[in-house]
Parts: sequence; structure tokens; C-alpha cells
Amino acid sequence: MSSPWSLFATGIVFLVAITPVGAMAEPLRLTMEEAVQRAIQFNLDLRASAQELEVAAAAVRRSSALLPSNPFLSVGASRRAETGGRPNYFAFLSQEIEVAGQRKPRMRAATHNLEQEHANLQQKQVALVAEVKSTFVRAIAQRERARLLSEQVDLAKNLAKIAQPRQATLPERIEANTLRLQTTRYERELWAAERELASQVDALRRLLDIEPSGELELVGNLDPVSFELPAITELVRAAQGNRADLQAFEHALAAAEAQIEVTRRERIPNITVSGSYSRFENNDFGGGDVGVSLPLFQTKEPDLQEATAQRVRLAAQLEDLRRQVEREVREAGRAYELAQREVHLFQTTLLPLAEENVRLQERLLRRDEAGTTDLLNQRIEWLEIQKDYVETLQSLHLARFDVERAVGGQLPQPTPRPEFHPAP
Repeated sequence: MSSPWSLFATGIVFLVAITPVGAMAEPLRLTMEEAVQRAIQFNLDLRASAQELEVAAAAVRRSSALLPSNPFLSVGASRRAETGGRPNYFAFLSQEIEVAGQRKPRMRAATHNLEQEHANLQQKQVALVAEVKSTFVRAIAQRERARLLSEQVDLAKNLAKIAQPRQATLPERIEANTLRLQTTRYERELWAAERELASQVDALRRLLDIEPSGELELVGNLDPVSFELPAITELVRAAQGNRADLQAFEHALAAAEAQIEVTRRERIPNITVSGSYSRFENNDFGGGDVGVSLPLFQTKEPDLQEATAQRVRLAAQLEDLRRQVEREVREAGRAYELAQREVHLFQTTLLPLAEENVRLQERLLRRDEAGTTDLLNQRIEWLEIQKDYVETLQSLHLARFDVERAVGGQLPQPTPRPEFHPAP
């Protein structure tokens, strides 16, 4: 007969066995900074791009070889059957040697190519960080928007109930239908916000290399703090020095110039030094020679033309990218300044006025000078202003991330402005 303790243990094991795995797993809770760090560590596209460094490093090792090719060795033996004598032997060894000093510029070109891949990887990381932050903020904004819309739906439903008299006149029926239409509109907006929230969370799962079915909880809210940007000229100067894609093009241009030098030196043919030894019918023979290919049909002029064109192309692309970077910085800075003004307008005017209207309407209701319907309508309008404020805060954060990406890294620590926290 089983003891009570054994029955209890068996029951626990049974409960664990029948409990779904997803019900036992805790959701992954991440702040924005934690999401950024996870993306840097686990993002599959970034990890795949990192292998380009291995390819470029292999090219550096290949370029550092002391000689352009391995030595060639040939040995053999022969014997005349009818004589029954000792076998004959021969050996031949040759080695190609560079005489124009191609090795140093070739190593320089390969090293610049490696630095270019380092810069490309850094630029991809900057773009990934900006994408993760933007996606995180969009998800937080949609979550807040869905909360406000849910409150609007509840208020609109209460209004519809109040405006549904038993014996309704035609104007009252029109008003009731209008309120139902308003409720339906808010419900549709709520569904769209929930769908967009799910879409942004799915995008975060991909960026962070999380299973599509993995539970993910975002920690944080839209911070209303803003700060003054440095002058546009200062931002442009910082971008010109920090942008990794600019550095990548600069290394590519340096590699192209080194490749031109390699090609010029390769117009001088390499020499091949060889030596031989043979033993034939008990006689020893030895010798050596030096050979060189004659550049009559295959010259390096087409290669030099191609390398020169590559350098000119890269120089033009680098100059175009510099101008593009300046445009991006200016556009991102203007967008951020506009979002700052809009947030300031909400904090100093729109939100305080809407909140005051709610308070005044509550006072009128307590005095019996207004009805519940008027208060509910005022609260709905207050929620509408808050929804617009959430969108403006989202624009402010996205504009800041665009400025960060445009300058190639983090911005200085913000100087906080006075905050406005709307009443719940």
C-alpha cells in the first residue's frame, strides 16, 4: 500500500507532466537597452555579416606569403631492361620569385579591405540598434494607444446606453446611431492598434532572434523628456568623423590605390629560378636556369585601366556619400526640432487645457448644471488629445534615433526639460 507522501509526489509529477510548457515558461521581459544588447549579441543577420571579417582576414594571410607560388618539384627514375644496369634518376626544382616588390602593396590593399569590413560591420550594428529602438518605441506607443482606445470604447458604450430612451424621437435616434457609429469607430481603431502592436513585437522577435511563439514583454514607457541638439554644423562635423560607412569607403579607396600600385609592379614579369640534377648511366649531371615570361600578348594594361576606374568610382561614391550624410543629418535634426516643438505645445497648452475642461465639467456635474453625457464626451475628447500626444512622443523618439543613426552613434547625454505628466 502506498504511503500518503508517495501519492502526493506522484500527483505533483502528474500535474507537471500535464501542464503545458508555455504555461510554465515566464515571458522574456526586456527594457529598450536590454533589447539592444540582445540584438547585438544574437541578431542572425549581424552574426552572418561578421563572417565577412573572416574572409577578409584570410585574404590578409594570403597576401602576406613571401613568394607568389609554391616551389615545383619533379623527380623520376628510368631503367634500361636490356642492360641490367643501375637505374637512372632525375630531379627538377623551380620557384617563381617576385622582383618588383608587389608583396607590400598587396598586403596594404588586403589590410584596408579588412578595415573596410570592420567598418561595414560597425555600420550594420549602428543601423540595427536604431531599428531595434524604433521598433521598441513603436510597440510601446501602440500599447499605450490601445489602452487609451479601450477607455474610449468603454466611455462611448456608456454614452450610447444613456442616449437610448424608450420612446426616442427622430433626433434622439440620430444621436443614438451617431454614438454607436463612434463606438464602432473606436473599436476598429483598437483592433488596428492591437494588430500593429503584435506586428511590432513580431519584428522585435526577429531582430532579437527569439522564437516566433516566444512570450515577450516590453518594459518601459514613452519618456517625455527632450533635450537640445547641438548645432547642425556640429552634428555634421561629428557625422563626418563617426560614420562607419564613410570610413568603409575611405578604406575601400585606399585599398583601390594600393591595388593600382600592385598592378603597376606586376607589369614587371616575375622570374622563375630552377635547378636540375640527373644521373644517367653512372654519370651525374646538374644545372640551373632563370626564366621569365615575355609580356607580349597578356599585358597588365587592362588590369591597370580597371584598377584606375575602380579608384575613380570609389572616390566619386565617397564624395556623394559625404553629401548624403550631411543631408541626412540636417533632415533628422529638423524633424527632431519639429517634434520637440509639438511635444512642448502638448505639454504647455493642449494637455493642460483638455485636463482643465474635464475638471470644469466635473464641477458643473456636481452643481447639476451639466449631465453625465457632457462629462463623458469631455473625457473622450481628453483621451483623444492623449492619443495625439502619444503619437507626438513616438515621433520625438523616432526622430532622435534618426539623428543618432545619422551621426553614426550615440548622442550626448540629454539636458532634461521640465516634464508634464498628464493626469490619469
